[in-house]
Amino acid sequence: RNIIFPFHIKIQEVFYTLFAVQYHSGNHQNGHYTADVLNLRDDNVWYHCDDEWVSVLSEGPGSAFHRSDIPDAAKHEPRKKIVGNAHAYCLYYINLS
Repeated sequence: RNIIFPFHIKIQEVFYTLFAVQYHSGNHQNGHYTADVLNLRDDNVWYHCDDEWVSVLSEGPGSAFHRSDIPDAAKHEPRKKIVGNAHAYCLYYINLS
Protein backbone atom coordinates (compact mmCIF):
# COMPACT_ATOMS: atom_id res chain seq x y z
CA ARG A 1 0.00 0.00 0.00
CA ASN A 2 1.30 3.45 -0.87
CA ILE A 3 0.89 6.74 0.97
CA ILE A 4 1.47 10.28 -0.27
CA PHE A 5 3.36 12.87 1.74
CA PRO A 6 4.84 16.25 0.77
CA PHE A 7 8.48 16.77 -0.17
CA HIS A 8 8.20 20.39 1.07
CA ILE A 9 5.99 21.78 3.79
CA LYS A 10 5.36 25.38 4.81
CA ILE A 11 4.68 26.33 8.42
CA GLN A 12 4.23 29.99 9.33
CA GLU A 13 6.02 31.21 6.19
CA VAL A 14 8.98 28.84 6.75
CA PHE A 15 9.71 26.08 4.21
CA TYR A 16 10.94 22.66 5.26
CA THR A 17 12.33 19.91 3.01
CA LEU A 18 12.02 16.19 3.60
CA PHE A 19 15.46 14.67 4.20
CA ALA A 20 14.70 11.29 5.80
CA VAL A 21 12.01 8.66 6.08
CA GLN A 22 12.21 6.06 8.84
CA TYR A 23 10.52 2.69 8.30
CA HIS A 24 9.37 0.02 10.71
CA SER A 25 8.61 -3.58 9.89
CA GLY A 26 7.35 -6.18 12.31
CA ASN A 27 5.07 -5.58 15.27
CA HIS A 28 5.11 -3.59 18.54
CA GLN A 29 7.04 -6.35 20.35
CA ASN A 30 9.54 -7.28 17.68
CA GLY A 31 10.54 -5.22 14.69
CA HIS A 32 13.24 -3.71 12.56
CA TYR A 33 13.95 -0.10 11.57
CA THR A 34 15.48 1.15 8.31
CA ALA A 35 15.74 4.65 6.81
CA ASP A 36 15.99 6.45 3.50
CA VAL A 37 18.13 9.57 3.87
CA LEU A 38 18.81 12.43 1.45
CA ASN A 39 22.42 13.62 1.37
CA LEU A 40 21.81 17.37 1.16
CA ARG A 41 25.43 18.28 1.82
CA ASP A 42 27.23 16.57 -1.05
CA ASP A 43 25.18 15.11 -3.85
CA ASN A 44 21.38 15.24 -3.33
CA VAL A 45 21.30 11.45 -3.57
CA TRP A 46 18.99 9.28 -1.50
CA TYR A 47 20.56 6.44 0.50
CA HIS A 48 18.86 3.44 2.08
CA CYS A 49 20.29 2.53 5.52
CA ASP A 50 19.67 -0.94 6.94
CA ASP A 51 21.89 -1.72 9.93
CA GLU A 52 25.46 -1.80 8.58
CA TRP A 53 24.29 -1.84 4.94
CA VAL A 54 24.00 1.44 3.02
CA SER A 55 22.96 1.54 -0.62
CA VAL A 56 22.26 4.29 -3.14
CA LEU A 57 18.63 4.63 -4.19
CA SER A 58 18.16 5.43 -7.86
CA GLU A 59 14.86 6.95 -6.75
CA GLY A 60 13.70 8.65 -3.58
CA PRO A 61 12.28 7.28 -0.34
CA GLY A 62 10.35 4.11 -0.84
CA SER A 63 11.74 4.20 -4.42
CA ALA A 64 8.98 6.56 -5.41
CA PHE A 65 10.47 9.26 -7.63
CA HIS A 66 13.49 9.83 -9.86
CA ARG A 67 16.54 11.79 -8.67
CA SER A 68 15.94 14.32 -11.44
CA ASP A 69 12.69 15.21 -9.66
CA ILE A 70 14.47 16.29 -6.48
CA PRO A 71 13.88 20.05 -6.48
CA ASP A 72 16.38 22.70 -5.56
CA ALA A 73 15.43 23.61 -2.00
CA ALA A 74 15.89 27.31 -2.79
CA LYS A 75 12.99 27.09 -5.28
CA HIS A 76 10.56 26.02 -2.52
CA GLU A 77 8.31 23.81 -4.62
CA PRO A 78 5.57 22.98 -2.09
CA ARG A 79 3.48 21.05 -4.61
CA LYS A 80 5.99 18.18 -4.85
CA LYS A 81 4.63 14.97 -3.38
CA ILE A 82 6.28 11.65 -2.60
CA VAL A 83 4.51 8.34 -2.95
CA GLY A 84 6.01 6.23 -0.21
CA ASN A 85 5.04 2.92 1.25
CA ALA A 86 2.81 2.30 4.24
CA HIS A 87 5.77 1.21 6.39
CA ALA A 88 6.87 4.85 6.75
CA TYR A 89 7.08 5.39 10.50
CA CYS A 90 8.51 8.88 10.85
CA LEU A 91 9.21 11.75 8.41
CA TYR A 92 12.09 14.17 9.04
CA TYR A 93 12.09 17.70 7.64
CA ILE A 94 14.75 20.41 7.75
CA ASN A 95 14.64 24.19 7.27
CA LEU A 96 17.13 25.02 4.51
CA SER A 97 16.61 28.78 4.40
